[in-house]
Amino acid sequence: MAGSYGTTKETIGTSGIANGVEYSLSADRFDTDGYRDHSSSWKEQQTAQIKFKINDSMKLTILANHFKSEAQDPLGLGISDGIDKEKFTQYNSSTSNTVTYDYTSSNNKYYSAFSRPTAAPDAAILANTRVARENSQVGFNFDNIINDNNTVKLIGSVGQRSNLQYLALPLSYGYSSTAYPAYKSFSNIWVSNLTELQTVVDQSKGRASSIDRDFLNSEINWTNQGKIINKDYSITAGLAYGWMNDRRKDINTSSGEMLSTDNNAYSNPSGVTLNCFAAGTCTSSALTNYQVNMNRDENDTAYNLDQYVQAKLSLLDSTDLHAGIRHSLVNMRFKSNIPVNVSPAVNMNGTVTFENTTSVLGVIWKATPSINIYANYGQGFETPTLIEMAYNSSTAATGPNLNL
Repeated sequence: MAGSYGTTKETIGTSGIANGVEYSLSADRFDTDGYRDHSSSWKEQQTAQIKFKINDSMKLTILANHFKSEAQDPLGLGISDGIDKEKFTQYNSSTSNTVTYDYTSSNNKYYSAFSRPTAAPDAAILANTRVARENSQVGFNFDNIINDNNTVKLIGSVGQRSNLQYLALPLSYGYSSTAYPAYKSFSNIWVSNLTELQTVVDQSKGRASSIDRDFLNSEINWTNQGKIINKDYSITAGLAYGWMNDRRKDINTSSGEMLSTDNNAYSNPSGVTLNCFAAGTCTSSALTNYQVNMNRDENDTAYNLDQYVQAKLSLLDSTDLHAGIRHSLVNMRFKSNIPVNVSPAVNMNGTVTFENTTSVLGVIWKATPSINIYANYGQGFETPTLIEMAYNSSTAATGPNLNL
């Protein structure tokens, strides 16, 4: 398949039965240049499903999947045009000096979603904003019919997931007119005789947020069905366990590339002072590249352990009663690799546990073979995710929010 803006999609697949084994295999790829500037993307996926009938009472299904994608991020556009006061484009190479900043120059114009909807703001280009994702997992479903009244089911899966996103978060530098008597260049920005700007904002700077996740899920349940006082019934009891670990990093970038996070001493660009949360201003020779450029470096883990029972009783040929109860325990732990007593001196550690028991009760009346009328009452239990708990504040680099 092919379409506009360089869009293509290819798919291949096959399925069938060989030696009593049922299989389904597929693979596809999608590419596009994108409608807007800086918006190209691609993704590919492969899936395999295999079903084994071990004997008349045992069946095993295996499902494997791999997904990978990369996409440029064109960011958003405003509702009106304007002049970018942080864009330096007028450089006179003959005198090695910048021309006095012109707040009306078309070179410094940015576009709105209405005047040029295909545009991308400079920050997207300079910081090379983009995202890359990859997910691989394999799972199985094993059914064992013990007899006419009892069935055991075992479900499990393991996998690995990675997410790397480059964000446009320009860094601010304090400007020193003494250090810049004529001109200076850093990160593709020319600075000279700044009178209306108090700081230099480097739009090529940004942040790379990465999460590498290992995870597993498992569940075993037993179902018993039959008659009690001449009424049909079924009851299922189960145990579920899940675990995942996130290796989370947040690193400063320049022009879409991660900056050094080694233990060598950090130094500011000549003539400027980086305004960073690590120490108010990053001027201390005691600070390392790791302390300045590594904003987060931690292992976040979570696990759940659930037990449940659910049952159905046919009170009448046309009326079924349903009931269930579930106990859930969820534990989350945040462990930073950045020492608390070292800049940025933020406690990124913590542990929290959520626990609750919920129930549900319902009745179904089969008014006709095609119409059912039902009523249910139940309780819910939802916990925040590791991502939702990652920050205690939307404006400061603080630790996890353990109070959600």
